[in-house]
Amino acid sequence: MAQGAMLPGFRDVTLGGNAVDTAGPGFDLVSGLGTPDVDNLARNLLVLQRINQMSTDSETDGLHRHGVCAVCQTDVPAGEYCGLCGTH
Repeated sequence: MAQGAMLPGFRDVTLGGNAVDTAGPGFDLVSGLGTPDVDNLARNLLVLQRINQMSTDSETDGLHRHGVCAVCQTDVPAGEYCGLCGTH
C-alpha cells in the first residue's frame, strides 16, 4: 500500500486467527493490513508535505546542508542522497 514510504504505516499482525483464516505476513483476512501506526503515518505525511513545499520553493539548491537531510532531519553527508527518505 505504501511502498516507498519512509516509515511503515501499519504494524503487521502475524499471529492469531478466526473462523475464516489465520494471520500471516502481509495482507490477510484476519487483520487486513494490520493495525495503523498513527505516529508513523503522521510522520510520513509531514515528509511528503515538506517535499512538496520544497519542490515549489525557489530555493531548493542543496537540500542537504551541514550534513542533515532537510526533509527527515537525519544525518547525511552534504550533497548525497538520504538513505532514509531518498531525497537529494
